[in-house]
Amino acid sequence: MIAPELFARSKDFTPPKFDLDGAKKLLTEAGYPDGFEVTMDCPNDRYVNDAAICQAVVGMLARIGVKINLLAQPKAQYFAKVLKQGGYQTSFFMLGWTPSTMDSHNVLNDTWGAVTMRNPRVARPILVHCKEFDAITRCWSKPTPPNAIN
Repeated sequence: MIAPELFARSKDFTPPKFDLDGAKKLLTEAGYPDGFEVTMDCPNDRYVNDAAICQAVVGMLARIGVKINLLAQPKAQYFAKVLKQGGYQTSFFMLGWTPSTMDSHNVLNDTWGAVTMRNPRVARPILVHCKEFDAITRCWSKPTPPNAIN
């Protein structure tokens, strides 16, 4: 999602088209021709419509054969489970994030950057697949030249 207030050229971006067959093909290529089952952790009292959004995800993923066991719970239980104090005991979860900088770098680096990943069940695959991403985020961390700002 790109806010026009934060990026003047947001109107130039178009979302990818829905491709049910393409999604099923990707699952098959990943070794899940019949889909798979996973629990999705979701707060039900933290974000606006959080439980409803998660329920919508359940329906969307069901269309490609992914069965979601939705665990919607109060935010105190949810965060105690999915964050560090709970040992990152989740495989799939809803996350809302608004960085104080209003810049996507903060969110992307902290959620996808190998340097910040602490979940041993997740960090290894991300370290293998995101070396290029880490290099890009290091570039983002450099000051933007004044003449490059819209």
